[in-house]
Amino acid sequence: MKRRYQVYVLLNEVSGDLQTASLIRHLKRHYPDEFEFQGVCGDHCKAEGVKVLYDMTHRSAIGIEETIKNFIFYLIAFFRSLIYLWKNPIDLLICVDSSTFNLPFNYLVKKLKRLSSIKSVYYIPPHITLLGESQIRMLRHFDKQFYTFKMDYDLARTYLDNAEFVGHSFSLLERNYDKEAVKVSLGLDPKKKTLTLFPGSRFLEIEGLLDIYLDAASRLKKDYGDGLEISLSLAHERFESLVREKVAKTKSSLGVRIILGRPDDVMKGSDFCFCAAGTATLQGVLYKVPMAVCYVFSPFFYYLAKRGLFLCPFFAMPNILLGEEVVHEFLNEDCTVENVYAYAKTVMEDPLYINYYASKADLIAEKLYKKDAERHMVETLYGLVQS
Repeated sequence: MKRRYQVYVLLNEVSGDLQTASLIRHLKRHYPDEFEFQGVCGDHCKAEGVKVLYDMTHRSAIGIEETIKNFIFYLIAFFRSLIYLWKNPIDLLICVDSSTFNLPFNYLVKKLKRLSSIKSVYYIPPHITLLGESQIRMLRHFDKQFYTFKMDYDLARTYLDNAEFVGHSFSLLERNYDKEAVKVSLGLDPKKKTLTLFPGSRFLEIEGLLDIYLDAASRLKKDYGDGLEISLSLAHERFESLVREKVAKTKSSLGVRIILGRPDDVMKGSDFCFCAAGTATLQGVLYKVPMAVCYVFSPFFYYLAKRGLFLCPFFAMPNILLGEEVVHEFLNEDCTVENVYAYAKTVMEDPLYINYYASKADLIAEKLYKKDAERHMVETLYGLVQS
């Protein structure tokens, strides 16, 4: 029996897990009997048949402070993965996002003689302007770097010989759908407006945002009464106890429907949403769902960002892609119940916002799209393991 190529996946957050699951699905479709997958990943990859050795998707971090708080868990995943690669024949290492973790890990793999023959790919590398010279040198140790945003790729290719633009899986989303049918499948009333809460995929995001979401939702519920339903998209089952505890503490009875594991359908069924500044914002605009983007960064990270750490003045992905405010951002001191409620109230009563989002959705999809990206990506990976 022919030996299958062994692939090790390394990621630590939910959106990366979702996109990697899509990549694995494409690989299996083109080469159904050629690959076997294992690694540090989450439920989306598990659903595609990946053997999950350790799940870090509920421990993802933004900035130095969050990384320090999760340091012990990162250390466990780091050395578990290293020991696994040492003991087992691995042909391909796929690292996803998380430069703090993946850059030093791959660098060490390439420096260890026993592991140096493993081919490695960085899927969704960090923006090149956020890296110092030493980090860029580490990035060059990957055999390929797959960029999902064209703007990142255009800059990266001036520094990297093996960078490729592969497009974003969201460019292939089916954007013509029956919203009422989706609501029914989620147990929601298709005759009512649905306000959806996306409190994030990190404990610190939920701690910082969900109370604001719930208080703003309570005020909207008073305005709309039975005409408004509240749903909540739960990114990981390990967040459930914290979320239910916070929902139970709300003064008014919101009847929040908590939905686990169906973020795509939950977004499709939304009429308005409160979103953390992550992948869901991109998904929401593509589905023409108006939103308020909310985020409370650590004081140190926010201080650096406000003083020009980033070239772009925005944090939400749709705004970064188009270089303009497509979705309104409520950050740190602006992220208050009053501000979020007032904005949501205005937008929910103005049908012109749907038309505005529709005009931006096509522009964003165009920026994310690359012809034959799926075929090119899987053929590149297959070529790597054969070389």
